[in-house]
Amino acid sequence: MTEMGLRNDDGKRLVRSHVDHILHESFYYGLARSKKYGSYQHNYPHLIDKELFDKCQEVRKGRSNKPSKEVETKPFMFRGLLTCKNCGCLMTPEIKTKPSGLTFIYYSCTNGKGNCQRVYVPEKTLLKPIYEDFEAFSRIPRDVQERIVNELRKLNEHEVEFHQKEIRRIQGEYSRVQGKVDRLMDLLLDESITKDDHDKKLQQLKDQQYLLSVELDEYTKADHQYHIHVSTVINLSRHMKEIFESSELLEKRAILNYLLQNPTVSGKTLSYTLRNPFNTVLELANCPIWLRDQDSNLEPSPYT
Repeated sequence: MTEMGLRNDDGKRLVRSHVDHILHESFYYGLARSKKYGSYQHNYPHLIDKELFDKCQEVRKGRSNKPSKEVETKPFMFRGLLTCKNCGCLMTPEIKTKPSGLTFIYYSCTNGKGNCQRVYVPEKTLLKPIYEDFEAFSRIPRDVQERIVNELRKLNEHEVEFHQKEIRRIQGEYSRVQGKVDRLMDLLLDESITKDDHDKKLQQLKDQQYLLSVELDEYTKADHQYHIHVSTVINLSRHMKEIFESSELLEKRAILNYLLQNPTVSGKTLSYTLRNPFNTVLELANCPIWLRDQDSNLEPSPYT
């Protein structure tokens, strides 16, 4: 692409983040987004159709979940999982051999945008906060564990109820708009409105239906993590450290990819959030005010 002359708006070569943005951009198939108005159907020519956009997302998702041959042959646990917090570029691993013959794995920013200072971070340093979370999971007392199970079940029920309510709302709104479309056709046949007025109003109604369809699709295709059996989640959380340490490299990568959401590195510090429902487990274990409310006779939790 660079050799053929493709550049960004500033005349610079495209980096991976630019390509990633292009592949995520819904504007190309007709759906614009703004902070003020949310999502809406724009009137500019479409470069692609939504079917092609969706196929692209499926391919991207499939490739991100499939380990490359390079990952399979080199012992790099975080390869492809970390980005630089400063510039958004990937953190790349490399092996350094000390004079003693010992080898160590370090990660540093690829500096693809040319505005980062390369800092080498030991893999062990990156693993430290993750092991702290593993330890926090393993320290959850059994009585707290049982009450977290009950709380997660309640959250699951609320989540399902909310989504069902939203789906019913969207379906009802879509039907009401379709009724307006049908009545609009009757007005045209009765010559109560002009063809131009009909076409203009019809386009507005079709745009509403399109947005409702997009919203409905987001709800029906959402991957609700709370459908995982909550008892299994708790048991897995408490034994996460043992499972991780006994796993092979590719299994460790899979665990990290499953647990960590938006992992970034700033200097030598790894930042991330845990994915649902594991983040909820720690939040409930560390802030058990609701536990004391349920049973005032319980002993104070060590996490208070």
